[in-house]
Amino acid sequence: MFHLISPTKVINPQPGWYRGDFHVHSNFSDGILPPATLVEIAKSERMGFFALTDHNIIDGLSELMPDSDILGIPGIEVTLTVGHFTILGIRGWHDWMEDICVIPYNDDLVWGKDRPPIKEIFIRAARQGLINCIVHPLKKSWGWHDNQTDLNYVHCIEVCNCPGDPENDLGTPKAIRFWTELLNNGYRMTALGGSDYHRSLPSPVYTGTHTREAIGLPTTYVYAEELSSNAILSAVMRRRVYISMGPKVSFQAQVNGKVYDIGQDVGPFMGGIKFTSSVSECPEETCAQIVRNGEVVAEGIVTDGETLLLYNDTTTPSQSNWYRLDVYDSHGAMLAITNPIFVGRRKRPQIQTYGKMLKLAFPKDEP
Repeated sequence: MFHLISPTKVINPQPGWYRGDFHVHSNFSDGILPPATLVEIAKSERMGFFALTDHNIIDGLSELMPDSDILGIPGIEVTLTVGHFTILGIRGWHDWMEDICVIPYNDDLVWGKDRPPIKEIFIRAARQGLINCIVHPLKKSWGWHDNQTDLNYVHCIEVCNCPGDPENDLGTPKAIRFWTELLNNGYRMTALGGSDYHRSLPSPVYTGTHTREAIGLPTTYVYAEELSSNAILSAVMRRRVYISMGPKVSFQAQVNGKVYDIGQDVGPFMGGIKFTSSVSECPEETCAQIVRNGEVVAEGIVTDGETLLLYNDTTTPSQSNWYRLDVYDSHGAMLAITNPIFVGRRKRPQIQTYGKMLKLAFPKDEP
């Protein structure tokens, strides 16, 4: 039995937007650096936290020692032939790990008939208070292919993974499209970003703007009451999150003098609602969009590195709407995306499995 960082240990007692990365690998699986070195690199990148998510192994968590400047969140990437998902908030050895943490380490575990259904791992982890996140779901290789996955036990979806890799750059817009359909169907799944960091060396397969992996690329910003594992993961479950390739954003709704921020739920009401968004530290010709239920309702072009975008709407108690801020560069690549602000009644999802939702999002079998 190993000792983990206490989930209640406070690195910073101040509330605020903390910069982090929910998908990092060490040399305990297929990364090249030990956990202690990852801590130093994350600090140099000005991260507030990162999650160590090695493939099918938790041994590296014992070396994720407490640090006074950065938070290490314990996790694992469950890595199967049908796809990968991370489990965040590991507290020690859990019963479902018997089927996952095989010796020797296996980074592409074949799930045979002698094991319980994959959806049972999601269910068991969720019931233990852990967070399940499907990662790079629409990547051509290593995408998620278990059509029977029960979406009610999936808390998060990784919509941006290791940008610069051609496969990932194609997978990101598809993942955003899939997440949009989840939101429209009534799921309030949190969108996360992850660097999927393995090494810092330049890679010849990268042809995009970013030619190397880096912890915090993309950066996932989380608004938490303090910097502790419990506070960060609680904020993730409340969708107080946005993802960025560099821009700083804000997105708020004002109703009857009360302000609601990213991830919050206004609830049912009748009347007007005012949305205010700002974007800064952006390249020229960047486009900022306010999206309502998947449709663009307001748009602005960044000049001098920033823009302010406003939108007014009206609603009734019977409506069920969500709004988010999307930011794209001149080539259509995602630069930032927020989790939604919800307005109106909560919709009950009608589709329960991953495969059926995939068909709804991609009726012509595009993935």
